Amino acid sequence: MHPTIPNFLFDLKSDGRSQKTLKTYEGVIHRFIRWFEETTGEPFNPENVTPIDAAEYKQYLLNRSKPATVNKTRIALKRYFDWLVKQEMLKESPWSAIRPVKQGRRAPRWLDRKEQRALLWAVQQGRKPRDIAIVYLLLHAGLRVEELCLLRLEDVEMSERKGKVIVRQGKGGKWREVPLNRDVRKALESWLEVRPASSPWLFVSTRSERMTPRAVQFVVRKYGQRAGLEHCTPHVLRHTFCHELAVKGVSLDVIAMLAGHMTADGRPNIATTAIYTTPGDQDLRRAVDQLS
Repeated sequence: MHPTIPNFLFDLKSDGRSQKTLKTYEGVIHRFIRWFEETTGEPFNPENVTPIDAAEYKQYLLNRSKPATVNKTRIALKRYFDWLVKQEMLKESPWSAIRPVKQGRRAPRWLDRKEQRALLWAVQQGRKPRDIAIVYLLLHAGLRVEELCLLRLEDVEMSERKGKVIVRQGKGGKWREVPLNRDVRKALESWLEVRPASSPWLFVSTRSERMTPRAVQFVVRKYGQRAGLEHCTPHVLRHTFCHELAVKGVSLDVIAMLAGHMTADGRPNIATTAIYTTPGDQDLRRAVDQLS
């Protein structure tokens, strides 16, 4: 590992970047270093990387990866080399003139109403209150899987007519409250009646330990498969939550606040949320099917 990389990752962590982001950036840099050394036959040194190298690596990636992957790689490498400039280890970044790849705007994957009903039927048939509560909370409150796993008992407030969940550690450390509809409240009440009382966490494993994101992903995938759905993940359920609100005419600033799409200064990030108004694969198929 080049000696600059740990310091770069440390500064990223200090800026509030998640461990997942750190691993992604580290992997991107290592793949670039490997390509550079194999291509030039020289040991990697940031000072020896030229704008031509950056342009060639972008082309190398375009021949092997989707535009979105190329753009994410560009962002990570540009941030690393910009950091080197800031540390006065370089005069200028070789990535400063490399432009992102233009790509058509693609909507995230979400479940249509028929698929939602199939998933809820499958989890209800499983007759496990914890799993039912997890699926309803992801689908009707739009939580990120990490946010769901970090919920404690005191983060859920419910009465006969209303309820809310408090997300204390959202993305970027953002705090928010999400109202709970009747279906979610009913599912949570059933889970709380049988939930082990020995743990402070809302969702626990069979050993009364806090559930991990991987365990929640397994739960969602299991019932998705039973419902005949491919690639059913917690993030797909989150996308479904946001898309359903957009279809029902809820304003984008409200959706942004519910989903935790916020700018650094705490305002709703409309640009991020606007993607849920983009037609998805299902919408495109239905449009073309009308021609036959």
